[in-house]
Amino acid sequence: MRYHIISDNNFFLLGASALLTESLGLRAVVYTSYIWSEKIDFYKILKQKRSNKIILYVNNIAFRRKILNAVAVKGGSVLILSSRKTYKKNFKDIIMDGTISANAAIVVIPSKTCVNSFVHYAKNFTLNGRYHKPSHVELDVIKKLCHGDNISALSERLGKPCKAIYGIKNTVLERTSGVTGVHGLLLCRDIFGV
Repeated sequence: MRYHIISDNNFFLLGASALLTESLGLRAVVYTSYIWSEKIDFYKILKQKRSNKIILYVNNIAFRRKILNAVAVKGGSVLILSSRKTYKKNFKDIIMDGTISANAAIVVIPSKTCVNSFVHYAKNFTLNGRYHKPSHVELDVIKKLCHGDNISALSERLGKPCKAIYGIKNTVLERTSGVTGVHGLLLCRDIFGV
């Protein structure tokens, strides 16, 4: 199995690569890429280091979006580590898997997960999991909220009550990433490419 760890945190890169190499042994090849500038060609990085599993821990939202766009073109599985403070209090194991294209899959877990859980997710996340594909209306609501529309204007435009729009938004956020607030909307935007 080939892993590619991409991060803007060099300490995470060193620790995660050592952990995977130690726990998986000779069965795994681990590549690392340190992201420090927006001028980096993510398509070229993914092409050079051919891997079928990408572990992504990036604090910069713009970097994350560019990397996920490159993965959508190339294909593969992505394990995103996201800030734990943005998760709901009742976080279970994996909240939900999402897809950004037919040949790419995404799993989101908290960044402050224990070592054993991290290794478990790194070994077991694949394209063959269960995936939530949002409906056209759900994608439309997420897209418009990400572009700055407010709930009341959106409810008037779609002819639905505000409570229904809140319900759609919360359902998509819960199924996709389990992340709340603006961070959750931006993560859904990146995952579904809207």
